[in-house]
Amino acid sequence: MKLIRAFLSRTPALALLALLMSALTLSVVYAGGYAAFGGSTAALRGQIAQAFAAGDLPRQTTDTPDRRNGSLTYNDCLILTMAANDSQPRLLKTITPAPVEAIDDRALDSNTCEMLYRYVVEGRVSEFRSWPYHRYVSAFVAPVAALAPVLGVAGLRRALELLNYAAVALIGLAAALSLSRLPPSEEAARLRMAAGCILSLVLLGFFGMEFYSMNLSIGLAEPVVFALLAMLLFGRVLDWSTVRFGAWVSLAFALITSLEFWTGQIPFAAAAGVGLIGLHVATPDDAPRAARRALEFLFVAGATIALTFALKIAVASAVFGENVLANFMHQLEVRVGDREYGLVNLVLHMAGRADHIGQGSLTLGLLSGLAAALAFAWGLWRVASAPPSEETAVARLRIGFLLASVAVVLGWHLLFRNHSTIHSEFMVRTFAWVWAAGWIGLAVGLRLPAARRTWQAVPAK
Repeated sequence: MKLIRAFLSRTPALALLALLMSALTLSVVYAGGYAAFGGSTAALRGQIAQAFAAGDLPRQTTDTPDRRNGSLTYNDCLILTMAANDSQPRLLKTITPAPVEAIDDRALDSNTCEMLYRYVVEGRVSEFRSWPYHRYVSAFVAPVAALAPVLGVAGLRRALELLNYAAVALIGLAAALSLSRLPPSEEAARLRMAAGCILSLVLLGFFGMEFYSMNLSIGLAEPVVFALLAMLLFGRVLDWSTVRFGAWVSLAFALITSLEFWTGQIPFAAAAGVGLIGLHVATPDDAPRAARRALEFLFVAGATIALTFALKIAVASAVFGENVLANFMHQLEVRVGDREYGLVNLVLHMAGRADHIGQGSLTLGLLSGLAAALAFAWGLWRVASAPPSEETAVARLRIGFLLASVAVVLGWHLLFRNHSTIHSEFMVRTFAWVWAAGWIGLAVGLRLPAARRTWQAVPAK
């Protein structure tokens, strides 16, 4: 109860902090968008035409992995139509860029790349009209509108790919270097650095399909997620003040939510945060501080997400004079699990996307998941069977945080079962943390002495 009271006493300040960070982030987002949408779209249109001519954009929308075009070009072409659509007034485009839709050809609605080609390359503007695509979605379009005219479509994808691969690799390299320099007495810090190495390797494995790093609707938010992971790995967050910790967490989730395309950065970051905070436990006395910090983390994340969406909806409603909240609630409703997709469907869809884990091989992806599950089971067994000691108590606390973090991922997919099933090619990436947690759990278990059985002869009667 003391822990809950301490946490609740901080929630008003944390909620206010989340509101301020959400408002500040959206202000910067809107200002950047207004600047990005101020000029002509001619240069962007030229780069789009070149991308089609070079084969970097296909005319047929596809969700099949392609190392040249990325994957799920539906989203890339949709975002590019938002950026290239110059029929909107600047302010309206800043608040919510709208893609185009064919006036008389409904068959084109699912082929965004063909629509983009006809609209931009062939100039058949009169055949299209602006389409209010979920008024609350906006922030990922402005960077594309600003960078694609300079880098080109392929160049922007490669830049995002390089940035994200480099960020993940640097986390692993920095963790490995720190691990080599830390003395044995810094046991908790050494475990976190080992976790950093594990997480880096697992993420690089999940990035086997460039889908995650170079896609225009995903790659923009990824560096924010990796920065948050680095903060939780390398910062001594249990010693930070509530305001300092809350401000950085709120900023990260405000940016993620602004750039989020329902592609899994939110549940991945939330789950990893809980697990990594637990690795800061060095003694049993750290347990209350770590538990309170994990609660603060989840509260700030949830409050920031809700407030960022609320502010985006309020601004869009005021500008467009529409009930944007009703649209948002409808989109939320169709993403929540219902009778259309059962648990078996979800599991089968996720398993079928294991090729994203296995460098294109479904078998390798499934085997890697089995290996991570067995590793976690082995770690759990060692922790459960270890003799009572302070070291064992700390290990059990860490395992508890890891199990809670895995529950965050599983709970998200159960809640948003429809979305996770339909868009499993996106959402399978959340299991990168589950895989990492399995190997981290093994690392926790291996630090304990193995249980020893002493066999004694039974006296003869």
